[in-house]
Amino acid sequence: MADATKVRVGYSGAVWIGEVGATAPANTVAVPDADDWSGLGLILDEGLTEGTSQDFNEIYAWGVDAPVRRQRTSKVTTFSCRFIETTPIILSTFYDVPLADMDATAAATGPSAHPEFISFTEGLSGAPAEFALLIDVVDDDHRYRFVCPRVQVTERGDINYNKTDPVGFEMTFTALLAADNTSILRMVDKLTLPA
Repeated sequence: MADATKVRVGYSGAVWIGEVGATAPANTVAVPDADDWSGLGLILDEGLTEGTSQDFNEIYAWGVDAPVRRQRTSKVTTFSCRFIETTPIILSTFYDVPLADMDATAAATGPSAHPEFISFTEGLSGAPAEFALLIDVVDDDHRYRFVCPRVQVTERGDINYNKTDPVGFEMTFTALLAADNTSILRMVDKLTLPA
């Protein structure tokens, strides 16, 4: 039977990153431990996009024109959004430069006055950084919570600098297989399994 109270929207949400192996919150409302997780800040109002792509090998029998079996050969899940705060953790994640490789310069006064700033260089890089990802999608008092124990940023959008739109850092996170052979833990609250 239809139940309109079960219709959800992604009204708001948040994204955090942590080290691979970071402890996941135990439920949908537990606050992520600040020692394990760093928030990536405000997200543009277009929200979060989850994507899944799959490839299959189709097996045909001799003399038969329909597949007799489809064997899945890959399944990739991604999460994409555009962050609109400029912070050291966003810059580190977007440019794939560890925070430890960034320099902080204190503000100076006098003839060579300047504000405090950070700087970093880009150049040759090794393997892309891997980290854990924690996502909340919120609709009033309903939550979806996704925990990916191991991800990489696999796509980065263009950055537009103009007078009408916020500077945004669009990133696509791809879930990778973790040491425990899982890729995503999904929690959806206020649901009861059928008897």
